[in-house]
Amino acid sequence: MLVIDGFGQGGIQQAYKVLIREYCRNFERVYLVILQSSELELKIENFPNFEVLRVDSRKLIDISNFIKFRKKIIDINPNIIIASIYRSQIWSALVKKNSTKLIWVEHNTYVNRTLVQWKVMKILVRRVNKLVGVSNDVSNMTESKLKKETTTIPNPITFNQQSFVKDLRDNDFIFVSRMTQQKNPDLMILSFANFLAKYNISSTLHVVGGGALLDSSIQLAKELSIFEHCIFYNWVEINKVQELMSKSKTLVSTSSIEGMSLVRLEALASGCCVVTTNTGGAHLFNYAKDLGFFIVNATAEDFSNAMFNSLNPKYWTSEMVEKRTRIIGEFSATKIAINLIA
Repeated sequence: MLVIDGFGQGGIQQAYKVLIREYCRNFERVYLVILQSSELELKIENFPNFEVLRVDSRKLIDISNFIKFRKKIIDINPNIIIASIYRSQIWSALVKKNSTKLIWVEHNTYVNRTLVQWKVMKILVRRVNKLVGVSNDVSNMTESKLKKETTTIPNPITFNQQSFVKDLRDNDFIFVSRMTQQKNPDLMILSFANFLAKYNISSTLHVVGGGALLDSSIQLAKELSIFEHCIFYNWVEINKVQELMSKSKTLVSTSSIEGMSLVRLEALASGCCVVTTNTGGAHLFNYAKDLGFFIVNATAEDFSNAMFNSLNPKYWTSEMVEKRTRIIGEFSATKIAINLIA
């Protein structure tokens, strides 16, 4: 098996690490071809049948690295290829053999594709054996653009399953994301400021993630005089994210665009309530609305009101917390890994 991706920080990369563990338990050899990355981003267990192969290319038209990539494919001769970023999808379709099953997985990168890129994909998709979207939104968009049936298979949960105790939690909120315009961190800061001013409840906002808007978000918190109520962590290990979630009451997800938003699953798995925009994948959790899953309009007023409602004691009985942790069972890595390659 061969998995091709461009690894960075975020939920997609965490999901792939979980899937690779599953594949290493079930395949003789598993290769991860990295198109561009850093050592920090490749912390995957050292399975004896797993190997990372670097191409270190940073553009689509890169003849020397494409030849290098092609040689790796020929040498490995994989029975399955999984590709989930535009360049890896195009390159894999150009070099795959008829005996190889090619799977394209779409996350949230589809929203940034140009018309030319979609046309190239539409030409090459005939070489693809299976198209997968991580939410219905992604699948519908992909299917409409490429005119090929697309299966919805969500990303797997990346947290260890365990029981979380409600009594250790403070009235705190957590935001976990890349700090980019798509994730709308300004709305998160404004909503928290509104919450503090309106409800006068002692609370901390844990902001986990790095990116281009981190400094401006810190500055906004200072301008709104709430900086002392915020802790900015930048990027941390997944275990630290789980620890912070298990001590917080509510995840705040202010994204304007999402593929699936794995972090919502991680929050539910940690027993948190979730306050989120109605972006990709949110509908997956409509059945959790009575358990503390709030889908709101993208305004600071709506967010702050839902944040307050999420602290209601009715959502914090031991039974409610346990129900939230259980509903993510269908997103187990083992089940999703099997469905993805079936």
